[in-house]
Amino acid sequence: MNESSAAEQLAALMASRRSIRRFTPQPVAEDLVRMILAAACHAPSAHNKQPWRFAVLRDPADKDSVARALGDRLRADRLKDGDDPREVEL
Repeated sequence: MNESSAAEQLAALMASRRSIRRFTPQPVAEDLVRMILAAACHAPSAHNKQPWRFAVLRDPADKDSVARALGDRLRADRLKDGDDPREVEL
């Protein structure tokens, strides 16, 4: 694969990404989780400090707890930023 086709494929992949708003009950294959985590470790970071930590959540209650906490934080941040409360709740 030449450099331009690799860049085009990457650009197409990035343009097709979507946000997941709800967890599904289907488990993610362990090998796929490992591949995604390995790729994530190559993300750029300031001074190459790589300040991230990852947690793989398998328990539905844990997933729900994290999703609720993130949603609450996002809601609070958007309201603090002055976003219309009706828009925040969509």
